[in-house]
Amino acid sequence: MGRAFHDALRQCGSTLAVVFLTGHGDVPMAVEQMKRGAVDFLQKPVSVKPLQAALERALTVSSAAVARREIILCYQQLDAERA
Repeated sequence: MGRAFHDALRQCGSTLAVVFLTGHGDVPMAVEQMKRGAVDFLQKPVSVKPLQAALERALTVSSAAVARREIILCYQQLDAERA
């Protein structure tokens, strides 16, 4: 379920960052999802500090993605106005 949802987010160009939290993950699954853009992959049970750190990284990644998207849209609008 989580991997399919992550793929769907990527396909639609979402700026949401993904942190996987699983009780059944393994190293190959973690590597696969990190290559696909997940910010982190945590194994349950997880303590507060690693979870908080992962969520802070996710917020940073999402904020940067939103800023990039806004810049791209601004340039596209300027380019369309010049045409």
